[in-house]
Amino acid sequence: MRAAREWLVCDGYQKIKDTSANSSFDFTAVRNGNEFVVEVKGTTTNGEAILITAAEVKVHKARYPQNILILVSSIELVSDAEATCGLVQVHAPWDAQAAALEPIAYRCIL
Repeated sequence: MRAAREWLVCDGYQKIKDTSANSSFDFTAVRNGNEFVVEVKGTTTNGEAILITAAEVKVHKARYPQNILILVSSIELVSDAEATCGLVQVHAPWDAQAAALEPIAYRCIL
């Protein structure tokens, strides 16, 4: 989350608000008077594939093109509470409609 916030600041976004505790996206950020929703994903892998929830996809489809997906890949875990390094990849905007989404789980109501 820290690397994503730093990228947003460096790219000129303002009014960056952490919404991860109560929304299906991690930040809102404003640039040129427009509010963007931001999803942040982190992985120790090279990031060629990530897991993203149906709720996250729904938000990004609805808010496109005022949305951003930030992936921090190749993270090195120092401890349970600390990570280091990582490569930041930014998809702005992220077109969830055109993304190669593959369902990997279903909810079964019995």
